[in-house]
Amino acid sequence: MNTLHNTEGLTVTQNQSDDAEHLDKLVKEIKLLQSLDADAGEQTIDDGVKFVNSKTQENCQVSRVFKTRWDESKGEVLQTYLHNKVQPGVGKIGSIFLLDCGNSAHVGPVASIASTLAMHTAAMKPSYAEKSELPEDAIKQVLEEAREQAILSMKEDMPENAKEKMLTGVARKAVKKLEKRDVLMEQDLATSDKNITIRDYLKEEGDKLGCDINIKQWVLFAIK
Repeated sequence: MNTLHNTEGLTVTQNQSDDAEHLDKLVKEIKLLQSLDADAGEQTIDDGVKFVNSKTQENCQVSRVFKTRWDESKGEVLQTYLHNKVQPGVGKIGSIFLLDCGNSAHVGPVASIASTLAMHTAAMKPSYAEKSELPEDAIKQVLEEAREQAILSMKEDMPENAKEKMLTGVARKAVKKLEKRDVLMEQDLATSDKNITIRDYLKEEGDKLGCDINIKQWVLFAIK
C-alpha cells in the first residue's frame, strides 16, 4: 500500500482495477519502496508477492487496486469504510466513495453522506451503480427463471389472457428484485429507518444543502 501511495502521478480507476491485463502490467512495473528480500536488491510488487508466497507457501495475489485524486476546494470529498477488521487498516470488506457537490462550503456534510454510502455498500454489496449497467445476460437469466417458476404454478384451466398478465407481472417483479440486489442507486439505504433509495437519499440531502451531490467514483473490495 505504501508503495502505491507514494508512486507519484499514479491513478487506478475501478475499471482499470477490474482489467486483469492492466493490473498485471501495473504490479510488474512498479518497484517496492523497500525490497522484501534483502538479497534481491530492487523488487517489483509482483516480485514481492512471489517472495511472500515462497516463504509462506500460500497463494497470495494482488486482485484489485484503486488510487485516485480529489480536490476539496472544488467540493470533492472521499470517504472510506472498513468492515470486519482483522487489524488496523486491514479488513475483509472495504468501500470507497468519491462525491462531488461543486461547493467547498459543503464538504463537511457531504463527507458524512459519503461515509453513509460507504457503510451501505459494505453491507449490501451492489455490483453496479445504475440499472443501465446491468448485463443483458443477467436480466435474461432472471426472466427465464421467473417464467419457468410461474408456468409451473399456473392452473391448467387458467385463461390465456390471465396467463400473459401473470407472466408480465412476474417478469416485472423479477427484474425489480435484481435491481434491488445489484444496483446501488435502486437499493434502499441500509442505514435508514425509512424506505428510501440511494437515488432519493442523494436528492434529499442535496436539496437540504442546495446543491447536486454526484457519485464520481466508488469501489467495493471484498475477500471471499
